[in-house]
Amino acid sequence: MFVRGGYVAMMRVTSRGRGYKGPRSRGTGASGGALQPNCSVRNAASYLRLYPKNFTRYLAFGSTHPTATLVAPTQSLAANPFQLDYSPTRLLTSSGFCTVLDSSSDESMPYSFAGAVQPANDKSMVTTRTRSSTASSSSSSSNSNPKRSVPNRGGKKKATVLTLRRKYENGTPIVMLTAYDAPSARIASDAGVDMILVGDSVGMVVLGRSSTVGVTMEEMIHHCKAVTATGPLKSLVVGDMPFGSFLTPQDAVINAARLMKEGNVDAIKVEGGEEMAPTIKALASAGMVVVGHIGLCPQAVAAAGGFRMQGKTKEAVEKLLNDARALEEAGASFIVIEMVPREVGQYITENLRTPTIGIGAGGGTSGQVLVWHDMLGVYPTPPKFVKQYAGVGDIMRKAVECFVADVEGKAYPGPEHSTPLAENVAHSLGVASSPRPAPADAAPGNVARTGKVGSLTPPDDPELEPVLVLGGGSLGSLFAGRLAQHYSVYMLSGYEDHVMEIQRAGLTILEGGHSGQEAVTRPVHAATSVEDVLDQAGGKFRTIFMLTSGPNTAKRARAASVLLADDGIVVTLQNGLDNENVIAESVSPERVVVGVTNQGALLTNPGEVHHTGRAGETTLLPHRMQLDETSRVKELLVKCGFPVRVESTPGTRDQLRWKKLAVNAVLNPLTALLGVQNGKLLDSEGIEGVVDGVINELVQVARGEGVVLRPEDLRKEIRRIAEVTAKNRSSMLRSLDTGRELEIRQINGAIATRGVTMGIATPVNNLLCNLLQARCAATQQAQGVRLLTGTTPQPDSPHPPLFALPQGFPSSNPSAAPGLPVLQTVGEVRNWRSQLPAEARVGFVPTMGSLHDGHLQLLEEARARADHVVCSIFVNPKQFGPGEDYARYPRSLEDDLSKLRDQGIASCVFAPGPADVFPAHPRPSTYVDVEGIEAHGEGLCRPGFFRGVATVCIPLFNIVRPDTVVFGQKDALQCIVIKKLVRDLHMGIRVVVAPTARDHDGLAMSSRNVYLSSEERATAPALYQALCRAARIPGSPSVADVVASVTTSVGDSPLDLEYATVVDWETGEEITDLLRPVGQLPPSILCAAAKCGNTRILDNVLLHK
Repeated sequence: MFVRGGYVAMMRVTSRGRGYKGPRSRGTGASGGALQPNCSVRNAASYLRLYPKNFTRYLAFGSTHPTATLVAPTQSLAANPFQLDYSPTRLLTSSGFCTVLDSSSDESMPYSFAGAVQPANDKSMVTTRTRSSTASSSSSSSNSNPKRSVPNRGGKKKATVLTLRRKYENGTPIVMLTAYDAPSARIASDAGVDMILVGDSVGMVVLGRSSTVGVTMEEMIHHCKAVTATGPLKSLVVGDMPFGSFLTPQDAVINAARLMKEGNVDAIKVEGGEEMAPTIKALASAGMVVVGHIGLCPQAVAAAGGFRMQGKTKEAVEKLLNDARALEEAGASFIVIEMVPREVGQYITENLRTPTIGIGAGGGTSGQVLVWHDMLGVYPTPPKFVKQYAGVGDIMRKAVECFVADVEGKAYPGPEHSTPLAENVAHSLGVASSPRPAPADAAPGNVARTGKVGSLTPPDDPELEPVLVLGGGSLGSLFAGRLAQHYSVYMLSGYEDHVMEIQRAGLTILEGGHSGQEAVTRPVHAATSVEDVLDQAGGKFRTIFMLTSGPNTAKRARAASVLLADDGIVVTLQNGLDNENVIAESVSPERVVVGVTNQGALLTNPGEVHHTGRAGETTLLPHRMQLDETSRVKELLVKCGFPVRVESTPGTRDQLRWKKLAVNAVLNPLTALLGVQNGKLLDSEGIEGVVDGVINELVQVARGEGVVLRPEDLRKEIRRIAEVTAKNRSSMLRSLDTGRELEIRQINGAIATRGVTMGIATPVNNLLCNLLQARCAATQQAQGVRLLTGTTPQPDSPHPPLFALPQGFPSSNPSAAPGLPVLQTVGEVRNWRSQLPAEARVGFVPTMGSLHDGHLQLLEEARARADHVVCSIFVNPKQFGPGEDYARYPRSLEDDLSKLRDQGIASCVFAPGPADVFPAHPRPSTYVDVEGIEAHGEGLCRPGFFRGVATVCIPLFNIVRPDTVVFGQKDALQCIVIKKLVRDLHMGIRVVVAPTARDHDGLAMSSRNVYLSSEERATAPALYQALCRAARIPGSPSVADVVASVTTSVGDSPLDLEYATVVDWETGEEITDLLRPVGQLPPSILCAAAKCGNTRILDNVLLHK
């Protein structure tokens, strides 16, 4: 830092290349002091540290710019100079002197804290601007370059070599992403990406070439300029050196300087291994931050034999490690590792001091990089290792198709997209002035008028596409009336009075508030039978909207099967869950599109509907294969004034459905029970506890299906909808008033049914179901209406509960099974255990049910070692992660009991519910962690799994108190975890690991094998065959050899390998010395997992007995 007339700071370099910052004059500042008196602690700290070699080199090539003022110090050094964070190489003496020592040399530099001169009253100073320095951070720049004066956006500061090094040392992965233009770079920077790579991959993903070899220096400079065009980014920008630009070190320095000066990048990336060391050394010596690149080098893809995995043999791994070390020694600040086995990426990283950035190299590197177009789903054929976080390509294509359709159909531009000429000017020119666009809140395409019913407003075009609405309730009528302004609309409804009025005078929609309503009446072809619809329409429909209540879904689905055209779709916007499954029984599933809507409506009179929830939105939730048809439906609805969006991302789709379910599960049943409008519900006394009960149960059940919801978000949404539809009477309240069947099964019943499947208690939703059924029965009796079952019960005959636990669930008391006690509570197990003789030995086999021969073999192992054998059947919710198969995990309690009775080994069965094993369930409870197991293999792929295993074993062991527990080797890491658990907690239990039970073709037996199709079942044994092949490699294979063998073998099969790794059979630790011969290992196990279709299979083989 230089203050005119006062102070100069500069960087000095030791004999070993390391640097320190100090005053220009040795010993003291220009006017006798080491630091200016108003220096902040942060700035002072920059004087009291040693800078690494690469950083010092880069600082030497900074530039200078004038700045306005010094920022007021956050903490004056004079206040307490002894509270700085010094490293061990900095010594602060009591006399106020700081000696900075370079541990690699005997040089030192003393500085005094006292006597610094107050800077002259000058309006400018000069700072050394470097892309990596944090020195002089207390000053705010006022750059003369207008682009460079743009401040960094957001709270995150500019990423530098130092900040990224600190992130690496803290163990936080570094994030790198490619970008090739200003918008994508700004998005990446604002999203928190640490490093932006302007890669020569631009040649393939942007310029459409088959490889990166043809990219020129001018093209790279052009795209680097584009990336940095909007001003300084928070990300460190790395420019890629194209093929042919660094044939010699001299060429590299010249071209890299162009890339930095003209492209304005912060760092340079160079492909190549050990042979590139002189080039990288020349670049680093010239003061540049250099990123190396080893593994698959796309510029040399022809020499590599194509885009192939590298580092698959011991020799190749050694070569890669030597390459990395050479680049590190030459001065590379980062090293990209591309397309190597995950173990190789981790092995190289652990043997370097330089951060590594992996791409297709597993999770063991210091960071990750992906190509922008691959990650977002724009490039049509991304590599296998890419995770696509969005389907942007599909979204862009659909948007363009809509634009083409709008332009060709003269729908764009509309009046709202252009500016009309003033009427007087138009008159003077002799042209007709264009009509002004209608207000945003008016019904498009109609002139609003006050009153109930006037003359019918005809549709816009006599040649109209026919649309069918199934359901004539509030929403069905609203959608039918809105659609009728642009389409020929048909409605099938069971409300005869409503249908007759529509046939007589049309369907009237009241828009606006209850005062000053605006009415518009449109023709709708209403009918009460399928035959009438066919007669009126004269054909079938490409678009059918299902807006009937849940109990009528099956009936209307059968109607849809008759009325739907061969290329048509059914759009269901119904309340609750599972309606699409009912529809799919009559219509092909791929022709059913699910959606949710928050539009509000109220039937005020026959033939009249009031549009109340105008702030609502309709969201279509298609699967990816349904996007074409969904775009057509969106255009249809938007044209009629409905706000619509499309969401095809699976996780978001599910969240939206469950969020809408939460609204229905609270508003519908509670307003029906209390007999109040929506707006009065949440103000009802004592209702908060019931609302919280419904929401908390729904959140737990949703989590079991992999959907994460926040209760507070649901409460806000429920209140918002209640306020928007304050005057509405819910559909369930209207059904209750008229004695019609309720859709409680599709709403609260759906929550309760799923809760049973998952073992999650849902007492509040159960109670609401049964209360409403009883209320509905009483209403129907009073009105003389036939009950849901078709019979009228006598007053003394109890109505069957709407919701009952299915047969086979633990609380259905299967202990009635003869000859085999089934215990369901902790007290029952302890009572049974207390009746055994003190000397009796108890064996225990914990299972999750869906028993097969492998489980029965474990029971035989237990009986061989014990007098009594307990088999538990409990699907543990704590060992399933979000999105896993907890909800659909095979459960067949009666079949399991039958197998156990036939075998005759088990003395009793313990079949508890989650609340019996975990008393605090479903609230957070105590967990047991086993450190280190989730750093590799199965633990890395299923975070939280082994935590859940350890957590469930503790209560199960404490309840049963076994002498011996038996597990199968198939779950090898699980066995290791349990052995550690028993040993470390001194539980005094013997853990027996039985050999893996296999089918005739070697496939390990598993309850999840039932998921496999016949074709998948035929290919599944390939994993075990690959493991056996690797374990039998002749000679003295290394760890890398056996892992590479599995990778290659599985890669040649239809399976999708997740991991292959070697672990210590006793400790569970991964063997990271990949070059070590297998014969020199302690007892170890070769483990692997792969996807077979949608089913995950895992297996292992022992490398040492």
